[in-house]
Amino acid sequence: MSDLKFLFLCAHNVFRSKVAEALFKKMAPEHEARSAGTKNTVPADESEDWYKSIVESASQFGLSFEAKSTKLSQELLDWADRVIVVADDAGEVPGAEVWRISDVKGHSINERIEVIRQIKEKVRELVESISAPA
Repeated sequence: MSDLKFLFLCAHNVFRSKVAEALFKKMAPEHEARSAGTKNTVPADESEDWYKSIVESASQFGLSFEAKSTKLSQELLDWADRVIVVADDAGEVPGAEVWRISDVKGHSINERIEVIRQIKEKVRELVESISAPA
């Protein structure tokens, strides 16, 4: 099965959903992925320490992403074949799978790395489930 479209959501599209999107694109390049925030997006200031630590922790997994956040829209929901809420604080999205990954704002780099590991495991399970023969 190819060309499935996955939408990863978190509250503000700053870390968790972006990590899930980037990992998914690496693990399943034959499919499409996007990410967005369910609440007001937070424009990331790339010069701020908290954003630098997000970039640093993600880079340890070979991941990079833009500071620009995307707000969830009906257009994105309509685009996606599957919607996955990666956060425990993003609110309800009807029909979405929920992973309940905790927010990392204010946490140490080591705690962020642990969250990336959790997301990586969930993405790995997702990729295996869509790659398994029917």
